[in-house]
Amino acid sequence: MNGQWFSRLRAIGWLAVALGLTSLAAAAHHAPGTAISGKPAAKQPTPVPRPSAPPPIAASLYFTAPVPGDRFHQGDSATIRWARVGNIGQNCFQLHLFRNHAHVLSIADQESHFHRQWTVPDTLSGTGYMFRVLTCDRRYYGDSPSFPIISSKPDLMVAQHSVTPINAAVPGGDMRVRFRARVDNIGAGPAGPSRARLQMIHSGPAALRVEVFDVPGLAFGGHHHLSKDLTLSLSGAWTYRFEVDWGDQVHEDGEGSPSGSGRVIATEQDVPAADSGQTEPDLGNNLATGCYSVAALPDLEMTSLFKDPEHAQYINRTVKITGHVTNVGTAPARNVRLEISCTQCNMGLASGSAFETHSQTLPSLGARDDHWFHFNLSWPCQGEQTCRVKADSANAVQEFREDNNEKSITVRTKIL
Repeated sequence: MNGQWFSRLRAIGWLAVALGLTSLAAAAHHAPGTAISGKPAAKQPTPVPRPSAPPPIAASLYFTAPVPGDRFHQGDSATIRWARVGNIGQNCFQLHLFRNHAHVLSIADQESHFHRQWTVPDTLSGTGYMFRVLTCDRRYYGDSPSFPIISSKPDLMVAQHSVTPINAAVPGGDMRVRFRARVDNIGAGPAGPSRARLQMIHSGPAALRVEVFDVPGLAFGGHHHLSKDLTLSLSGAWTYRFEVDWGDQVHEDGEGSPSGSGRVIATEQDVPAADSGQTEPDLGNNLATGCYSVAALPDLEMTSLFKDPEHAQYINRTVKITGHVTNVGTAPARNVRLEISCTQCNMGLASGSAFETHSQTLPSLGARDDHWFHFNLSWPCQGEQTCRVKADSANAVQEFREDNNEKSITVRTKIL
C-alpha cells in the first residue's frame, strides 16, 4: 500500500516537471513585450546607436591676401597669399589675373609655394580685378576678392570746350568765332608739356581749319585754359574736334614740346594723324567734339584807302581818293552805298569843321568779291583836311560786322 502511494507521488512529480519544461519552451518562442500566461512582459531597454565616422572635408583653395578693401597702385610690389582646405594632393599652382571675369594675364605657371610677389604693371588700371589660383592639374581653384588698380600716370582730360560767336547779335551765327577749352590733369602723376589740336571741319565744300596749341606741364589736379579767335571761311554747318596730347605722348617732367602754329589747309587728308599718348590710362577723355553754324551774310570791309598825289596837294587842284572794299562775308551785298565825308573850308577860306559829302552806289558785291572806287575832290584853301570813307553808310546791309566798314585819310593842301 505504502509502496503504491509512493509510486503515484513520484509519477505526479515527473508530470509537473514535464509541464514546466513545456511552458519554458513556449515562452522562449513568444514575441518580446507580450504577456506569457496573460501577464505583461518586462520593458526592454532601447538600443543606443553607435556614432558614425565624420564625412571627409572637401578640398579647396582660398586667398589670405589680398583681403576685401585692398587696392594696388601701378608699380607696387604686391604679396599674394593663398591656403588650402583638405587634401588637394599636390603643391603645384598656377596663378592668373582676371578683370570682370575675363582673363588678363598669367602670373605663375608652376608655383610650389603658397605665396607670390608680383609687380603691378603700369599698363593696368581700373576696377574689377581679381586673382585666381589653380592646382596644376586644374582640379581645385579659388578666387580672391575684387580689387582696383590705381593709375600713377597723368591723365589729361578736355574738361570744358565751346565755340561761340564773337558778335552774338549776328542772326544765325557769326563767322568770327572764339574757341575756348580747359584741359585738366585728373591722373595721379604730373604731365609734362604737350600739344593740343583743334580742327574746324565744314560739312559742305572741302574746308578745314587747323590750330595747334601748346599745353604747359600740369601737376596732378592742375588745369590750363586755351582760347583762340577764328574767322570761318564758309557759311553753313561746321564740326569741331579738339584733342589734347596730340601728335606726341605726354612727356615726363622736364621734357619739352615742339611749338605749333595755326594754319589753314585744303583737305582733311593733309592733316597728320595724332600719335595717341599710350602713357595715359584713359584716352577716351582726350577728345571733345561739337558743332557750330555760320549764317550766310555779307561782310563789307574797307581794306585800303590812299590819295593821289601822295605828297603835293595844292588848293584848287584835284586830289584823287582811291579806296578798296571787299565783301569778306558768305553772301552777296546789294545796293552798297559808298560815301566820303571831308572837312571843308569855311567862309574865311581856312580849314574848318564843315563837311562836304559825296557818294556812289554799287548794285551788288558778291561773297569774296572786291571793288575799287574813286572820288575826285579839291579844296579852295590851304590846311589839313580829313576825309572818311564808309561802305554801307546808310546801314542798309545786314552784315557779320559793322566795325570794319570805314577808313580815314588826311589831305594837306597848300598854295602852289
